Amino acid sequence: MEARLKEDILMEAARYGNKILVTDELPDGEMVDQWEQVSCNSVKTPLEVYEELQLAGYLVDYERVPITDEKSPKELDFDILVNKISQADISTEVIFNCQMGRGRTTTGMVIATLVYLNRIGASGIPRTNSIGRVFNSGSNITNNLPNSEEAICRGEYTLIRSLIRVLEGGVEGKRQVDKVIDKCASMQNLREAIATYRNSILRQPDEMKREASLSFFVEYLERYYFLICFAVYIHSERAALRSSSFDHTSFSDWMKARPELYSIIH
Repeated sequence: MEARLKEDILMEAARYGNKILVTDELPDGEMVDQWEQVSCNSVKTPLEVYEELQLAGYLVDYERVPITDEKSPKELDFDILVNKISQADISTEVIFNCQMGRGRTTTGMVIATLVYLNRIGASGIPRTNSIGRVFNSGSNITNNLPNSEEAICRGEYTLIRSLIRVLEGGVEGKRQVDKVIDKCASMQNLREAIATYRNSILRQPDEMKREASLSFFVEYLERYYFLICFAVYIHSERAALRSSSFDHTSFSDWMKARPELYSIIH
């Protein structure tokens, strides 16, 4: 995808005297269009930039994980990140970025922190062999917990309560995810952002904006749901994480083995 984008830029530049039209933002927020001179040497993909740094002797690596904006990573995306992070030295600094540096970046930071905590044996989840087991008692979930604003900000939605009721270790997994989310909340608190869109649904008079808020609410809640599942999963794989071989069950396979977790969210 990156290589194709570079190719498109150079093809466009060739039609306009080695220039491309770009939109810039002034300090006052005004958007302006301007022509910028480019060449084959000045247009680089992120991978090419990192490869040049590697040739220069810098100990850096690069991984691109395509994730749709404002959506939860797919199970395979979690697996890509786990494999990449777990192969690095425990003291390696991990840097994430996305278009806005907000949702996907913060999600990556949360996932990396969960992996790190389990690599050093500090997950905060009890070490029992039944972690990750699914019970059948979640079908009759009652909505009898307080629906106060405080409870909502704590992520105590009916869907999440259903999850932690049927998933062994779910309560502790949610607690750990919440702690990590709060630590990684400089740009966005992934849990409290759900409540923001919930409030918008309740108070937004414009129907189109209300539907947009509903869409974001569902996506954000799903992301939170999968982060809790992931916290329980990665704890169950802690022994493999701490070994050099990392012969482990993938998150994708772990979820497939628990179809009840998909039934809850759907």
